[in-house]
Amino acid sequence: MKKNSIAFKIFIFTAGFFIIYASMSLVLQSLFVQKFYLYEKTKAFDKNFNEFAKNYSNLSINSQDTSKSTYEFEINNNASVAIVNLPDKFSITFRGKNESFKAGLASSNDAKKLGIIGPAINEWLSNTEYYNSVVKNGTTITYNSGLKYKELNSIIGVSPIIKDGKIENVMLAATSLQPIDEAVAVIKKFYIYFYLFAIVLILIFSKLFSNTISKPLILLNNAAKKMANLDFSVKCDNNRNDEIGNLSRTLNFLSSNLDSTLTELKSANEKLTKDIKREKSLEKMRKEFVADVSHELKTPISIISGYAEALKDNILKGEERDSLLDVIVDESEKMSLLVSDMLNLSQLESGYYKLNIDHFSLTGLVKSILLRHSIDIDKNKLNIKTDFYKENVNVTGDRLRIDQVVTNLLNNAVKHASKNSTIIISIAQTINSQQVLFSIENYGEHIDQIEIQNIWNKFYKIDKSRNRTDGGTGLGLSIVSNILDLHNSEYGVTNTENGVKFYFQLKKLSS
Repeated sequence: MKKNSIAFKIFIFTAGFFIIYASMSLVLQSLFVQKFYLYEKTKAFDKNFNEFAKNYSNLSINSQDTSKSTYEFEINNNASVAIVNLPDKFSITFRGKNESFKAGLASSNDAKKLGIIGPAINEWLSNTEYYNSVVKNGTTITYNSGLKYKELNSIIGVSPIIKDGKIENVMLAATSLQPIDEAVAVIKKFYIYFYLFAIVLILIFSKLFSNTISKPLILLNNAAKKMANLDFSVKCDNNRNDEIGNLSRTLNFLSSNLDSTLTELKSANEKLTKDIKREKSLEKMRKEFVADVSHELKTPISIISGYAEALKDNILKGEERDSLLDVIVDESEKMSLLVSDMLNLSQLESGYYKLNIDHFSLTGLVKSILLRHSIDIDKNKLNIKTDFYKENVNVTGDRLRIDQVVTNLLNNAVKHASKNSTIIISIAQTINSQQVLFSIENYGEHIDQIEIQNIWNKFYKIDKSRNRTDGGTGLGLSIVSNILDLHNSEYGVTNTENGVKFYFQLKKLSS
């Protein structure tokens, strides 16, 4: 238990309070219990003696009743009672017997058999004030006597016995305080042991009490520390119905709100980070676009510019002039195709392009594309072989963009297929029957594995010299890659036994 902890402070405060309380109780009882007892004893004796004296006067005619009443009073109050006959002060009735004594009762050997009552009578007779108060004024008195009987203080009660309006006799009762002296001594000794036991009990209770108060506060503090470190997984025990329970529920509510708010902030921050990265990517892409376009357009522009100068100077005529014009037209078409592909690719890479998803027949699409490119296929003396697992295969996707994908893959296959060879176009089901697998394989040279890793990059050509006679822009496969990424499609390229196969998957339309 740390000295500056709340548990230690509560323990010290509680233990100190109860130890001081127990110590004060011990001191007060040691100092005042005897006085308090004497006061209560005198008060009780005074009350009982007054009642007894009153009853005795009424029963004095019947000696049997007075003896019984006297005996009960003596037993109940641990007292001795005697009747002093006033005409003869030394004629005393004691326990039903008449005794006569000579003067000087206090020094008489006969007084010893009276016990405490003998010295009590002598003291009363020698005290003029108390004597006159009883005999002359007819007053019943009770007082703590200075009389020592067997070294113990005494309480004395004196009451006149009146007959026919005249005081004839005096009743005197006396009791010693011996029982209280013994009791106080025992109590003091007992209280020392009780005090030591109380100290141990107080320490245990204070420890339990401090833990009861401090433990939930420590748990709340630990929870608050974790919240300060942005850890909102911990929850406070809120089963209590007191203020600590309310504080626990408030902390849990605060933790939940902070967790929700921070989650939203993280999500917004992640989105902002992605937007910033995308903007940086777009900026980079725009710069690359300008650089790539500049590079790709430099050659055709130079050719067109040179040939146009030659035509302007009328250097060539006839067939040569027409040949130059054909070159200019051809280069213009290439420039138009390049610009179109670059715009397409820029749009797809922007991250803002939205597909127009619909249902269409993939087999019908492939057949229409083959029909459009039949002239180029025949020109290259290629044989097209189709392998469709059924006549009509319906898929889900953007029909226009998938048309562009198939067209680019067909153009790529035609361009790289060997003369008089075969191109195989296949449409099959995947193993789980949820996807349709399209593939196009051309017979020809294999692609090196290093080249396969870069084949989807824009402006990448296997022919490092960027030979312009193949008619390609180097953007076709990059456009294919971006369109298929937007469709979340699995796609790729692999070398086969006879050549190269490109493939991709589309979601099959449920029948």
